[in-house]
Amino acid sequence: MISRPALYTIVIGVLGVLAVTWWVGSSPARITIINQSGHPITGAKMDSSGDEVAFGNLDSGQSRTLRVRSGERVRLTFHAPDGVHSWSARVEMSPGLPVLLEIAPDDSVRVKARLRELSH
Repeated sequence: MISRPALYTIVIGVLGVLAVTWWVGSSPARITIINQSGHPITGAKMDSSGDEVAFGNLDSGQSRTLRVRSGERVRLTFHAPDGVHSWSARVEMSPGLPVLLEIAPDDSVRVKARLRELSH
């Protein structure tokens, strides 16, 4: 038979594992956007499942870091001198995933992350 102190220790351990799992699974993904296009971009925004974060204008060389809810796909949209451009993730953002999006001189978006499958 298991003693009460041992049973309490097991229950507390299991609850601790469940709490850490929930905490890690709910942490947001961090997305950093860097404008390396050589010109300013305007009207930049990040969409994910109906939520929209507008972060406005980015001069060449500027960056912004956003946190988005994990478990969702994101889309970056911005206005450049030659029109509207967008990038969409093919997969859902993993909890705590750091993603670096670089806006290139041709206004394409390059993904600088270990998970290349995000690029679309």
